[in-house]
Amino acid sequence: MEESKQSKVNQYKYHAFISYRHADNKEQGRQWATWLHQAIETYEVPKDLVGKKNGRGDAIPARIYPIFRDEEELPAHADLGTSIVGALEQTNLLVVLCSPRAVDSTYVADEIDYFKKLGGSDRIIAAMIDGEPNTSWDDSKQKLGFTREDECFP
Repeated sequence: MEESKQSKVNQYKYHAFISYRHADNKEQGRQWATWLHQAIETYEVPKDLVGKKNGRGDAIPARIYPIFRDEEELPAHADLGTSIVGALEQTNLLVVLCSPRAVDSTYVADEIDYFKKLGGSDRIIAAMIDGEPNTSWDDSKQKLGFTREDECFP
């Protein structure tokens, strides 16, 4: 069974898909998606870790490449819906850049929902870049001065 799990991981075209609100990538000095994409793809995996199993039982690759980010991977003429769905279907991990702006994005929510429907609920990484988690429902956070608009989890 572990053998088939490993071959499944190796068949993905993308190691990760970065889901984000484009507004979170526009401000000079705060281009989080661009930075993360470059940081992951150029990360040098320590040689002593390559080939070993991580906590999920996957072999650690020598390189974490390629990473899907729509502004980088899609041609200008691409059918966005079909291209995004296809990329999600070929992705091992979904990295969501969480912010109040991402909460307002139907695209980010749809990407998360679709990835979950593909069975990827346990392969989603939330990276908070702005806001506060759970303020939309946690009264104790609101008592501390946070508002529902501070929510960062899509």
